[in-house]
Amino acid sequence: MTADLMNGAGLKKDLVYSVLLHALLLLALPYLTIKAPMRFMEVSLSAEMSTVPQNLKRRRREPPKTEKRVRTWTPGEGEPVPVANIAPEKDLSMPAPEIRDDSRPDISAFEEEPDIETPLPDKMLPFFEGKEGQSFQISGPISKRAVLRRVYPEYPRSAQMAGVSGETTVKFWVSADGIIERVIIEKTSGSEDLDRAALDTVKKWLFAPLGAGEEQIDQWGILNVRFELK
Repeated sequence: MTADLMNGAGLKKDLVYSVLLHALLLLALPYLTIKAPMRFMEVSLSAEMSTVPQNLKRRRREPPKTEKRVRTWTPGEGEPVPVANIAPEKDLSMPAPEIRDDSRPDISAFEEEPDIETPLPDKMLPFFEGKEGQSFQISGPISKRAVLRRVYPEYPRSAQMAGVSGETTVKFWVSADGIIERVIIEKTSGSEDLDRAALDTVKKWLFAPLGAGEEQIDQWGILNVRFELK
């Protein structure tokens, strides 16, 4: 019996607590705010097409450019207006100051003078053996044919500077047309430069062609070329 009494007392306490809790909730209900649920709005990102024609769109007006007209004067229109002479702008920029380095000694007094080339004597021209270079002594069968072109050799400058002189004997063969076909050194002057100059000169000579009644053969000849410094 004691146990039944204790169980009944416990149920009464629970009932009292439940009544008090519900009373508190009813009193606090007016002060509670219930938030509405969050809604999502769908937004279209596509750009709206413009229905205005391109040619009707407002264009930005630029101010008209004013052209400068040059007035010209013609007779009968009065006196021309003189043109004002505008002086050009002067350059006021200052040149950069020259910095002189006094730490280096002046060596202008010790500079070497350029070598002055000593002129060669006036008479250094080679000549063919004969009186004053006018009479050419040609030996051999070709000596009977006339010379149409004579070329004088140039004195090699290296031989002039070295004071070299000498005489070169050249043997040559002439065709029936009068053209020199072959040249050789018959006797050297002792200088390659002089011998080469003599050969190059004799190659340029030209003789008269053989006649129709003559035998059309090559003829040879010998010519002495003397190189002498006077």
